[in-house]
Amino acid sequence: MIKATYVRPDNRDFMRNVYCDQQYSSTEKNLYRTGYMKLHFEGIGLYQATEFEKVVEYLERDANGNLYFTIDGKVYFVFESIVEFVENTNDATRVGSGYQLVDVQLTELGFVAQSKVFFDYFKVPNTMADKEFDADSVPTVLQHKDIVAKWVTPS
Repeated sequence: MIKATYVRPDNRDFMRNVYCDQQYSSTEKNLYRTGYMKLHFEGIGLYQATEFEKVVEYLERDANGNLYFTIDGKVYFVFESIVEFVENTNDATRVGSGYQLVDVQLTELGFVAQSKVFFDYFKVPNTMADKEFDADSVPTVLQHKDIVAKWVTPS
């Protein structure tokens, strides 16, 4: 059963009404689709979740406890709260969730076939946990927020 409170422009292109379809504006769709709206895809009950992992380069930790990663050639800093140090892995990865419409026929009612990938956390091997990094050695360091390499991250 569809939970109407989660029907929004991030998971639907238009609302089907009795007399005509009501399109969401481009501005409205853009606002919702670039925001971290993971809950809308989970709560509506029409989407199947898929976990995504992508290998990233872990550059280590600075003296303030920030952690640094290279993603698609750009250096980002993150807070330790979104990093999990794990055993039995050799590569640092970022982990996210994407959502696919369970019944593709629902696209006729305006539902989008799939979501963007929503960032969840980073996984880093325990063997890399105590490395140190000099952020001053990199000319531009970005904060890991909004859209990073096509993944939606919390702001």
